[in-house]
Amino acid sequence: MGDRAWSVILGSAMTAWVACSSSSGANGSSGAQGPPGPQGPPGTSVAPSLAGVFPRTFLLDRELDVVILGDATTFTGTEAPDFGPGVGVFAVTALSPTALSAHLKIDKGAAVGVRDVHVGSLSAAKMVEVAPAMEVSVLAGTPRQGSLAVLDLGNAALLACMGYLAVRPPALGHARTDRRDGNVLSSTARAGTNGAATPAS
Repeated sequence: MGDRAWSVILGSAMTAWVACSSSSGANGSSGAQGPPGPQGPPGTSVAPSLAGVFPRTFLLDRELDVVILGDATTFTGTEAPDFGPGVGVFAVTALSPTALSAHLKIDKGAAVGVRDVHVGSLSAAKMVEVAPAMEVSVLAGTPRQGSLAVLDLGNAALLACMGYLAVRPPALGHARTDRRDGNVLSSTARAGTNGAATPAS
């Protein structure tokens, strides 16, 4: 191939290189807005409900503060929680749209057992329970650490039947009482005479 043929090929290659290495032009204008997409499927709605009351056990002739929790609720503090006869409700406050606080006073003669809870149009079955308080009477001795005393544990049989006490028969030598729900009422005793008990050493 002659010198002239090489010159033509070389010249074409240089021209192509110069064209590819030039700067790009300005961006074009944006296109028109596209049509909206189709409507999505409807979401799943959550109906308001009562989720719980803490603590859930009320003792006779006692006062306590409780928190009432809801799910998808819009509590404002104007609600009037209802725990049934014998349970007075005071100082209701909205802690959040899903939580209420209230001060309760339990009558000494209120009926024991599980109860429904009502807050406005919302209801929850068997959400709380009224239980008798353990009544401890000192029959003899001094009830303090390291000493001996004869105690009369009132309502022990009833509390055991309701599941609040785990009692071993006095014939085994000890009767252990354990209170649930985090309230302080726990003791271990040695069986005495006539159903009384003395603290275990």
